[in-house]
Amino acid sequence: MPRHIFCILVTLIFLLAAGPVQAQATTAPRRQAAVHFSDGQVLQGEVLLTPGINFSLGGIPGPEQKFAQTRTFNVDIVREMSFAPFTRSDLEPERMMVPYKFDDKDRTIRIPTGKPYPVRELSCSVKFTSGQEMTGILASVVLYVQPRDPDTGMLGDAKRFILKLKQTGEQGQKMAELVYITRVRMLDEGTKVAAKTDVTLSRFRPGAGDELAAMTRESLEAVPIKQAGGADRYEVGATFGENIFLAARVGKKYVVGWPEEGTKRTKLFEATEQHIRELRDYFTDRKLLGILPNENETRILALVSLRRRVPPNAFKAIADCEYDADGKPMEFFRLSVWLWKRDVESGKMILVKRGSFFRVRVDVNEPTPVAEITQDLWPIELKGNQATVGK
Repeated sequence: MPRHIFCILVTLIFLLAAGPVQAQATTAPRRQAAVHFSDGQVLQGEVLLTPGINFSLGGIPGPEQKFAQTRTFNVDIVREMSFAPFTRSDLEPERMMVPYKFDDKDRTIRIPTGKPYPVRELSCSVKFTSGQEMTGILASVVLYVQPRDPDTGMLGDAKRFILKLKQTGEQGQKMAELVYITRVRMLDEGTKVAAKTDVTLSRFRPGAGDELAAMTRESLEAVPIKQAGGADRYEVGATFGENIFLAARVGKKYVVGWPEEGTKRTKLFEATEQHIRELRDYFTDRKLLGILPNENETRILALVSLRRRVPPNAFKAIADCEYDADGKPMEFFRLSVWLWKRDVESGKMILVKRGSFFRVRVDVNEPTPVAEITQDLWPIELKGNQATVGK
């Protein structure tokens, strides 16, 4: 067996999966690509992810930031992905570690138990078909590659690679032998998506000091929105072709564009409400404002108003609350959309994703901000990169 193939087997969990991947072809985007490896090998063929699974790329926060934007996407809107050693810790991104155990008598003494092994942490940089670029940390995901014979053009057996933040080699292995994918270069055009969406408000007019917020409907990610030439014109960035939800802070009140039928107390509404009520969660006050199910009711989007109520004797716990500049304790308020996956036969639901329009702190003695649904921000009709709101 060639050495470079053996390395890939060891370090990237290199598995044959031809049958399942070929069956997935009709349900997952596929692209023509060249996949480059750190040992110089290049595989050319079709790439895809597991159906229903997307890339999730978390941005790297700046010096003054606690969090950065996370983006969800698939291979159809990628132009190129590249991977490079990177870590946010004080350690080297590529390092040799030694397995050890603690001394039975002195727990400050580490006793080596084997040979050194390589560890590598990676960042991921993505260029999109829109021309946008983003660098961050990629959540672990399986990438399937079905090589194409350069002479016959025939597709061979599909191969399975796990792309992940941190790689760990075997004892005695050298760093150079810990082979990884360095680049995925798409060879076809992919799906063209606009770098921004132009939004026209038909009925809603924010006042001075009011604030609009936008969230993608599928990935539930907050996206930047700004005024662009007039009180009814706005620009939303980086939706990657997804439609959006819109919400607004109007004075001390919050409003969200949502279908009116989603506010009716149907059996599905009440079942969702019960799951929200029974959920063990950081937020103690949870109010369901509306639901938006898919056609077969296997995925439920729930619009919720959330507040963290902290018991008086817990205010000294840093994890439970924050303090304003005067040392006054504050509580957390969120206006969010939760995605639930639902089993139709049993009715059981699992919370799988959250997104928030607004994240604010509230004085412990103040009432929870009012949050309600408005038809002035609904429906949102998306055509290309043009969105019309509230027809």
